[in-house]
Amino acid sequence: MMEDSKKLISVIMPVYNAEKYIHESIKSILAQSYPNFEFIIINDGSKDSSGKIIESFLDDARIRYINRENKGLVFTLNEAISLSRGNYVARMDADDISHPQRLEKQLKFLLENPDIAVVGCSSFIIDKNSKVINTRKPPLTPLVNKALLLFGPTLTHPSVMFNKILLGEQLCYSDKYLHVEDYELWLRLIKKYKIANIKDVLFYYRINESGVSQTNLFEQKINAARVYSEIKYDGRYEDLQKKLEVIHLRHEIKKSKVFQAVLYILLKYEHDSLLFFKLGYILRWLIK
Repeated sequence: MMEDSKKLISVIMPVYNAEKYIHESIKSILAQSYPNFEFIIINDGSKDSSGKIIESFLDDARIRYINRENKGLVFTLNEAISLSRGNYVARMDADDISHPQRLEKQLKFLLENPDIAVVGCSSFIIDKNSKVINTRKPPLTPLVNKALLLFGPTLTHPSVMFNKILLGEQLCYSDKYLHVEDYELWLRLIKKYKIANIKDVLFYYRINESGVSQTNLFEQKINAARVYSEIKYDGRYEDLQKKLEVIHLRHEIKKSKVFQAVLYILLKYEHDSLLFFKLGYILRWLIK
């Protein structure tokens, strides 16, 4: 057990029609090796039996349950953050699973790296039957995360833990960009703060074909490009080429003609936001 076990973590979980998976999701948080946390669950107007399943866990004093009409994901996330009493806030979704040591290891990382504002982790990708079908290995260091955020999210959103001491009122979501509220937050935070990932696989991220991320994939990509275009011209990325070259060298692909071509196009057409965003996926693939 960690020496600093008195530090309170607030786990926040929005719920909407998650009856199929929420029991397993809640159990994974209650089974954490780190004991000192509050579990804020907000039932955002679910029309299925999610509420009844949540109520079956209410004998655990760590759970704080809010049941109300539907107000949407962004409103619910911000409400949960405002209710949080911990200095560290961990995201959780109602269809995903956390490894038993997730909270312990993420808190340990943030305590050892007090300049890091957000930490994610590697994840197993699971299907509707909880079968592992892939592994997501995100970039680890703040430098590489900052550079690759130009081309899309580098964090698995529900796997992250925030340092609320550092972020203060900056820890809030915007409802301006539908389905990409996480990407907008990451791009806004890297103005001042560092973002990192832990190499350990501490999360099981479910691919649910009926979920928001799948049914609204096209709108998600368009809005992500909009986010990029609106934040890009404020002078924060004048060192774009330098950052890309650092990544280039780190991954020892300096002689790759494909990489050189993609890098050339990215730098030449950086004002075409949608093209820039799409080409970024190619670059991300090249440096895996």
